[in-house]
Amino acid sequence: SISKYFDCIETFKEKNVSMFGINYQQKTTEVNCNYAKVKFLITSGSVINLNLFQQVGDFDEKLFIDFVDTEYCFRSIQKGFKVIAFSNIYMHHNIGESIEKYSLKTLKKTSRFFHSSTRLYYMTRNFHYLNSKYKSEFSNELKVFKKDLLNRIKNKILYGSKRFTTLKTLYKAVKDFKNNSMGKLPD
Repeated sequence: SISKYFDCIETFKEKNVSMFGINYQQKTTEVNCNYAKVKFLITSGSVINLNLFQQVGDFDEKLFIDFVDTEYCFRSIQKGFKVIAFSNIYMHHNIGESIEKYSLKTLKKTSRFFHSSTRLYYMTRNFHYLNSKYKSEFSNELKVFKKDLLNRIKNKILYGSKRFTTLKTLYKAVKDFKNNSMGKLPD
């Protein structure tokens, strides 16, 4: 897959691509370098065009983790560059820990992704930062992120442990965003 990935990048005709990425959602049997112009990629499995890196700028240190890659992609697009995902290159990647729980709605066992309270802190705080910075240009993508984030929070509160800690952490995330307290949390 890696050699095929680099072949796809090397033979890609357009030169104004700031970041190439892969498909991490569904295994594929595609062999051609099928691609799509996208609005964001995850960092895992992505390749950054170093020739354009200085023009796009450094990763936003305010974020530390979560949405760092998305912010970079949004900024790239604003500067007129493209972000490309190859659907024929697959990488297995889990975002969070998958645990089977009984649904309160259907009473059937379903897989749900869980994150630590600290990780939800970063997701929440950084979502608010991204939303405040890019809402006018990337509103559709931010709506999808918000829905996904709310689902992750719901799973943690309804099905996870340490509910009170999670609620306190989420409150802190919003408060820290409002106070512009960004970057890595102190140890």
